[in-house]
Amino acid sequence: MDTPKHTAEPWIRKHGTRIYAADGEWFIAQTTISPSHPAGAQDEANATRIVACVNACKGLADPEAAIREAREALVEVSFLAHFALEHRDPLTLATIRAALAKLGG
Repeated sequence: MDTPKHTAEPWIRKHGTRIYAADGEWFIAQTTISPSHPAGAQDEANATRIVACVNACKGLADPEAAIREAREALVEVSFLAHFALEHRDPLTLATIRAALAKLGG
C-alpha cells in the first residue's frame, strides 16, 4: 500500500491559525478549531511552527532520519575540529570536510 502524499510545499499561515498551500486557497489545517477556545498567541505560534517544519523538510523522504543524521554529523565535526586545531592535522580536516558533505545530502 502506498503512503499518501501530503500537500506540496511551501505551506503558509493565514488568518492567524489556518494553514494553506502556497496558493493561499487550498486549506490544509487549523491549530484551533473549538468555538469555545478562541485562537491565541500559542495557537498562532503552533501554526507558524508547523509551517516552518513542513517547509524545512521539503524534499526529505524521512525527515526524522535526516535530522538525526545531521545532528550526528555535527557532533562528529565538532569533535574532529577540536582535534584538528589541537594537533594541526590535515588528514582530520579532510575527514571534517567529508562529514560536512553528509549534511549536503
